[in-house]
Amino acid sequence: MFCCSITYVKNDAKKVTSTYNKYVIISDSVEIKRTILLLPHFHKRDLFNVNDTTIVDSIIVKIIEESNREDLGIESRSLLENNQYYKQILPFKSKEGKKMIWINCFCEYNSFWKSKIITVDDGGSCYFQVLISAEEKTYSDLKINGF
Repeated sequence: MFCCSITYVKNDAKKVTSTYNKYVIISDSVEIKRTILLLPHFHKRDLFNVNDTTIVDSIIVKIIEESNREDLGIESRSLLENNQYYKQILPFKSKEGKKMIWINCFCEYNSFWKSKIITVDDGGSCYFQVLISAEEKTYSDLKINGF
């Protein structure tokens, strides 16, 4: 997996570097094979670029706002702020050729989060996964862990 300082190369070959301490791009082939079992639309891996970080962050904020608005008054069920989550990212092309981004979000630090997909039983709102359509800037398959 690739983490921490994400470097992008634009078409004009200039490098743009952004630091996202809590982002990691999934690149380990074993972890990818394990993850794509959950992604029926997966066709092939894709790149993650500077525009994708903006899309991801804006959609995660939207998910948090919508989930907290729909909350049934159970305080521990409310999602945290965007910057409190670590994010494991798998960008890919769907079978229809659309750019998709699968994201695994979690708030509790784990020493191997940069190399292994973090999975837990329950865990509440500290853990959720979502599939983002980068082109349409929409999300689906939101799964917030239970208790």
